[in-house]
Amino acid sequence: MVDLEFHCGDYGELWEAMVSLSLEYGVELPKRPESWYAKQERQRPNRDGIEAAKMHVARRRLYRRFFEPLVLATTDEEDRAHDAQIFWEATEPLAEHLITSMMESQR
Repeated sequence: MVDLEFHCGDYGELWEAMVSLSLEYGVELPKRPESWYAKQERQRPNRDGIEAAKMHVARRRLYRRFFEPLVLATTDEEDRAHDAQIFWEATEPLAEHLITSMMESQR
């Protein structure tokens, strides 16, 4: 039944068809066990650390490749420090976008 709904409907994944059917027919789906939630909480620091490491590496690569040459071309030390800070801060949204794009392309 779920496969039929999936193929006849406009769903990207099988679970979307299952949820749609459960809502339409008032069927309560089973919930995940408490142990699953406990494991998610236990592993959160690891996942957060991995994401932070990916972000740091992406920011560092962006900075070195695109911004550092501009900073080093500045002769005034005060301007150089100021520019370095501004460019480093500019890498955060760029790195987030880069990581998101890379992860989506791997799916």
